[in-house]
Amino acid sequence: MDIKLDADTAKVLLDDPAVDRIIAAVGETSAMPDRDTLRHDLLFCYGRYSIASGPGQSGFIKRQSDRLNSIRRHASKLMKLLKADDADRGIIRSVWPITPERPAHLLPQMTFLVETIDAMTGMQRRLGDLAEQTNAKLGVSGSALQWLTGTLLPAVYLKHFRKEARISRSSDGTPGGPYVRFARQGLAELKIECSDETIASALRMVKS
Repeated sequence: MDIKLDADTAKVLLDDPAVDRIIAAVGETSAMPDRDTLRHDLLFCYGRYSIASGPGQSGFIKRQSDRLNSIRRHASKLMKLLKADDADRGIIRSVWPITPERPAHLLPQMTFLVETIDAMTGMQRRLGDLAEQTNAKLGVSGSALQWLTGTLLPAVYLKHFRKEARISRSSDGTPGGPYVRFARQGLAELKIECSDETIASALRMVKS
């Protein structure tokens, strides 16, 4: 499930100025994070969050399953029509070009497509079970966003800034502190919407 990225691709997804803004958001610190390693770790977190918020959700899996079932139904209907055409005049087969780019007639390809979908073990399982299995492999706790802000990002923060993630509050109760600033800026650079209160709540949930 881990996503492998080369250095150039990683810099496209999270460039040097973005990483510098994340580091600067923390404020004064004795640690000197390595930019490339921090970038890698943040993108690793983002990849796992993307899986948890996609295949780890029953709604996402249902959409995928419905689409595959629809493809199978249409392919099966097309198979019957192609078989009927073969049994009659074989018009489609006679005009279907066989070239290196198209090495097989349409009917064998439709047959293979239906057989491939039928062989997918996940198609016979409950959608909720698939989502739970995905989350169990990842080690997700809570929602994908809670897991990201309460578990994954605190581990990155501790590794690179040598401080445990903590939340402080101002006189009006607004959450803040170096970790909140780090998480807020990191999420903004990754185009993930999240409030400071959600970050604080996720961290509090994990610690409790």
